[in-house]
This record gives sequence, C-alpha cells and structure tokens, in this order.
Amino acid sequence: MCACASCSAEGGAAGGGGGGGGGSGSLARTHTRIVRVVAPGVPPARLEILRRAFDATMKDPEFLAEARKMLLDSDPTTGEETQKIIAKLYQTPPEVVERAKKLLTPQ
Repeated sequence: MCACASCSAEGGAAGGGGGGGGGSGSLARTHTRIVRVVAPGVPPARLEILRRAFDATMKDPEFLAEARKMLLDSDPTTGEETQKIIAKLYQTPPEVVERAKKLLTPQ
C-alpha cells in the first residue's frame, strides 16, 4: 500500500504490492504522484482556467479508461488542495527541516 495519504495504489512507495520480477507474469500497478505547478505571478483568471481544465480531465471517461489500460491509478489532488499542502510544508519548523536534512544526507 502506498504511503501517500490520498492514493489508493497497491504496490506503491511503501511496498506491499507485486511487481519487479516476482515471476507471476502480471504487471505491477504503477504509482506516480505528479505535482503540476506554474510560475509565480500567473494571473488568477488563467490559474483558474488551468485548474478547471485539469479537474475536468481527471473526470473524463476516456482519460480514465486510458489510465486503467496503462495500469495507472487516478486519484488526483486539486490545485487548491495541493496549494494548501505546500503552504503547510512551508510552515515546517526550521529545526525539523535541519533534522530531516541530516537524516537524508549520506554520511
């Protein structure tokens, strides 16, 4: 099961699913979380158009059918939700960031 809070992919980042030469002959489900961003200063009206187009694509039956054929899960996060997540990340205390850097930096 994936560690992503908003993802239902099996065999994702946290392991637990099949894939990678297990010999079963079945394809593993692919898990990818892609964040789409635009440059700062994009006019609000244009940002709204981009967000609504993305939301519509994520609900489009043809798109979803194609994603299923490719064994891709579709559990999108809206632009507004993503913006809230990023804003919360920027509120991470500096001492937590430094500790994470130490833990993630090869010694």
